[in-house]
Amino acid sequence: MPPAEQQPRLRFWHTYWFNANDYGQVQIKVGTNDWKALAPASGTYRSSGGVWSSPAFDLSGFAGQRVQVGFYFYAENWNGTDSGYDGGLGWYVDDVSVETGEEQFRNPEGFELGLGDWAVDGGTWEVGVPT
Repeated sequence: MPPAEQQPRLRFWHTYWFNANDYGQVQIKVGTNDWKALAPASGTYRSSGGVWSSPAFDLSGFAGQRVQVGFYFYAENWNGTDSGYDGGLGWYVDDVSVETGEEQFRNPEGFELGLGDWAVDGGTWEVGVPT
């Protein structure tokens, strides 16, 4: 992980549709330690986002360490049979990266060129032309 003064952060695009007690969780593993939820409050996704969004996670607390990032998907078979997953469509993750440098604040605000460095901790933002 880069030094803290480089302001490292995890960025990725994702969309998810979960059912019942299912969830997705962003996790981190430092060295040979166990996997842990990354920022438990905002690192666990439940219910349905329904749109592609790009969250950001501050990684400066892991500066100078060797880490792995994981995307844990838990699906419960709530109908009591062993017939497989019967929930939503799942969790789709794309364009995972560690970014550094100061986040850009674009002013005046406008999303015509995409999300830029904007992120949302809860819920979803959608940018683009509605379909």
